[in-house]
Amino acid sequence: MNTSAADMQVVESLKSAISRGVLEEPVNDHATHLLTRLTSPVRVTLLGLPGTGKTEVINMFLRKRVFPRNARMPTMELVYGEKERIYVTTKRGNSTVFESLDFPAILELDPAFLRFELPIDLLKKISFLEVVTSGGIDELSSAIDWASRRTDIAIWCTQVMGEDERVLWNKVPDGIKDHSYLVLTKADVLSSRNQLADRVESLNDIASEEFHAMFPVATLHAIRAHAADGTVDEAKFHGSGGSAFVGDVQRHANRGHRADFDSAHLFVARHNIEKLLGEGSADAKDAKAPEIPEQKITAPAAANSPSPAEAETVDESPVVTADLPPGTLDNEVELFNPELFQSAARFIQKRGASISENVADNADEPPTDVVEKCIEALEELVDMFSNDDSGCPMSEQFLDELHEASDLMVLMQVESGDAPAADAVTLLLQLRRDIETALAA
Repeated sequence: MNTSAADMQVVESLKSAISRGVLEEPVNDHATHLLTRLTSPVRVTLLGLPGTGKTEVINMFLRKRVFPRNARMPTMELVYGEKERIYVTTKRGNSTVFESLDFPAILELDPAFLRFELPIDLLKKISFLEVVTSGGIDELSSAIDWASRRTDIAIWCTQVMGEDERVLWNKVPDGIKDHSYLVLTKADVLSSRNQLADRVESLNDIASEEFHAMFPVATLHAIRAHAADGTVDEAKFHGSGGSAFVGDVQRHANRGHRADFDSAHLFVARHNIEKLLGEGSADAKDAKAPEIPEQKITAPAAANSPSPAEAETVDESPVVTADLPPGTLDNEVELFNPELFQSAARFIQKRGASISENVADNADEPPTDVVEKCIEALEELVDMFSNDDSGCPMSEQFLDELHEASDLMVLMQVESGDAPAADAVTLLLQLRRDIETALAA
């Protein structure tokens, strides 16, 4: 995800607000939470029974074989670092550090947990946690509970997704299930046995109900598609299923990070943080921004395993909108989730009417209050479309338009006079006009 100058500014604003103590509790706590989210990679966790190819999936994401086959790695975390460094915690609780990927020496220590810092650009955006146990159901259940609190996106690796696996998956919080993937690893083996199509068919129901998406992937073929010199056999990578899967996870991670930035922009605007910073003393302006603690996963205590918007109901009647210029949606892009767009149009209609009635009843209401109400409406729209897992191309394009509207609304709130309030309401009407145009195409 590309970070704009406006995004960088909101990060600096949050840092300054926290360091200078201009926010009251619990607003300051939420600002700290937002800042941590914005400055941390999206956390991807790989789960599944032993022998389901979790480590090979990580190799596939890294686009090279970092971890040797059949190495019997313990639970491990991968994050970005300027140079290779491996922190080892043994089953006896001892710690040591390696400055190179000396796997024989590392594994000779009988590690319980490994933390890898690697100079791989992908790890600036996505960190990985692979959960490994000896195979007992109770042990894996405890490990899943531990890992769920450290996860943004979950990947369940399997070839069968049997009853025990389904019981374990039921322990995963619903909030994570909305951002999870069911991956049929070793798809080439299933295909060679003429079992792949039937296996995919048998898992369609659970995949649609319990996961964001399902992908069959021939991980070994995907890894072999990437040569040591960095070149990629795109046909082989696509044929393995790896290209589609990796691409979808990265898009999902980018959308989540984008939603975090949108929330931060709206938070800064809603709490007038720029104004509060401007009113600070000269001495306060020189205060050092706080260091955001790096999100690290500590070694598990156990020897072998880790320790344990929906839119509101609205009126269905039509409303006449202002004669606005055309929006930016491309009508050639496919729309196959019209229900979402219809709900969004009704939501804007209802919220716009509420704002207009409030202005009429409170003639002395400051224009900034009108802008803030429009920002709140826009924030709910962003949540609606960010949570859309249908893969609708038009939905993704409209989400981009909402991001641009977010930036405009933030600028409107810091302007003076009556014009920003009128512009904010007009922008909401423009968004509804674009939705209606998309539905009519």
